[in-house]
Amino acid sequence: MRKLVRTGVATGTGLMLLGLLATAPVEVAHVSTDGAYDTVACDDAIAQRGARPVIAPDKNVVDHATDEARDHTVRRVHEIGRKAWKVERGYHRRSFAETAMFRMKLLVGRHLSAHSLANQQTEAAIRGRAPNRITRLGMPDLYPVQDRTA
Repeated sequence: MRKLVRTGVATGTGLMLLGLLATAPVEVAHVSTDGAYDTVACDDAIAQRGARPVIAPDKNVVDHATDEARDHTVRRVHEIGRKAWKVERGYHRRSFAETAMFRMKLLVGRHLSAHSLANQQTEAAIRGRAPNRITRLGMPDLYPVQDRTA
């Protein structure tokens, strides 16, 4: 997990993406999100960062015949089909992030204990680091095994 932000209920997810991209300390190659981020503003922000948006458009989305990144995606989905587009773009990687969030919630619980937003943000940051630490500690050393039966 690279970035984690806890916001109030009035904050839109699209606005949060713009802020996360603006403050990302590392180079961002691609951004995979769900349909909540399927907006022109999000696609433009991702493109300005030099990253590739991997956002599946709605099934009934309309191509506006522009040169925007979103319209390129829409055209490609219409050309090869939604399922093939997901394979082509590596959309399945998004499910890895969702699985990581599920695991985090299993480890530390589904609800935050702090009452103020500032304390909730701190608690969420600590919770976000836990799976990274556990993953680093528990990763096996991999090495090739030679076949000794021959």
